[in-house]
Amino acid sequence: MTIPEEGYALAIAHFLRMPRKQMTQLLSANSPKFIWNSLCDGGDLGEMAVNSDARGVIGNGVDDASRRGDGGLRTGSLVSLGAQFQLASQSVPGSQVSPCSFDLIDIAKLWRSYEERQIAVSYFGGAGYPSALCQMPDPPPLILSKGRADWRNFSPGTQFVAVVGTRKPTAYGKRVGYWLGREIAMAGVCVVSGLAMGIDTCAHEGSLSVEGGNGIAVVANGLDVTYPFQNRHLYEKLEACGVVVSESILGSRPERWRFPLRNRVMAGISDVVVVVESDFKGGSMSTVQSALELGKTVMAVPGPIGERQSSGTNALIRDGAIPVTHIDDVLTALSLAYRDNGNGKTAIPGGGNSISEVSAQLRTGYRLQDTADTASPKPLGNPTPSSTDTADTASPKPNYAERRQAVSLEGVEASVYDKLGYSPNPLELLVEVLPEFGIGEIAKALGRLEELGLVEETGGHWSAAAFRGYPG
Repeated sequence: MTIPEEGYALAIAHFLRMPRKQMTQLLSANSPKFIWNSLCDGGDLGEMAVNSDARGVIGNGVDDASRRGDGGLRTGSLVSLGAQFQLASQSVPGSQVSPCSFDLIDIAKLWRSYEERQIAVSYFGGAGYPSALCQMPDPPPLILSKGRADWRNFSPGTQFVAVVGTRKPTAYGKRVGYWLGREIAMAGVCVVSGLAMGIDTCAHEGSLSVEGGNGIAVVANGLDVTYPFQNRHLYEKLEACGVVVSESILGSRPERWRFPLRNRVMAGISDVVVVVESDFKGGSMSTVQSALELGKTVMAVPGPIGERQSSGTNALIRDGAIPVTHIDDVLTALSLAYRDNGNGKTAIPGGGNSISEVSAQLRTGYRLQDTADTASPKPLGNPTPSSTDTADTASPKPNYAERRQAVSLEGVEASVYDKLGYSPNPLELLVEVLPEFGIGEIAKALGRLEELGLVEETGGHWSAAAFRGYPG
């Protein structure tokens, strides 16, 4: 019975319930099978780490430096780790601190359960572990992924943009989140998000709306748990077109403490982090903090002054984040420009490190992605809009006329709808700009428009609804 190193890594995580940081530290110097067998033989974890250099690194041909990532995890820090592990394990109800309680059949069954679900397993220090995460000060001991095999290691040469934001966005935020996801995917760049409700959902839907669209979803639960359940359709689409990633073993519930860990993985994968809407204390801010610690570029979408959902993004811009006013801003941050070779777009990495350099390229025949172009898609490079979605979305602008044609409006309902934009407005402002109607008439009209799906209410403020499939 042959069990790969990944199977032993799963056994350490499942059966021993070893604390995450300590497991990473041990894996930085030892192979999973060596750790398991040493514990079975009564070996001391601290001594195992101290003696690792004399013994030689055991693993998949990965040198000692790459096993330690950025050098922050060194064997000297593991002295007396065995005692720490024993203490931590005893604090977990029902935990098993001895691998001798399990045999190879148990490990084989565990490994088979992952194989049957087509879940790829990589461990810190192993050959398949994503190099981008090795640079983190606190890398995950395990990365579990389900989806396209060629993306499970976050392919070098592919660029990634995290699009994050509040779970309760305004209609404007939904529209911009979808637009950004779509435009980023059209540029041949992979969208990374967290599969949460709100901005994450809009970004994923936007990236998947183009032919050849893809994406990476980083979740805070086991890959056998769909959370939130409302996004199960997105989960299935991302499994087919991209990758769903987690550092949590099967059966892990989406507990609150797992989300900051999820956010740091998103930041580690991504080259650029874009915040669409967030308040000061939003969960997106933990992603921003991780990105800043890793030296990643942080961008933010400006929003209305005084709007809670924009308070965090506006503060980020005030403090130095790059504002996003057009897709070109994101492409410039990625140092990307595009050349039209007559058969679609070809990405030119390093094509524009600054706005001035991009402008020079435009004058010499290169141009940034033209979002209205519908050239033939390429499987991994430059996806384009589907044949049923040819509207010009070069900038997020509303299209009230088309919506008015879809539903017959008249009187106060027509007047109220015509006054609403995508930025939320309080009822009092509508009363002020529509003096010919009373507050009761306007409130009744808003209720009717909400039933028709034409407007949305967020925290007592009203705005035109963002239609799915086309952001405005």
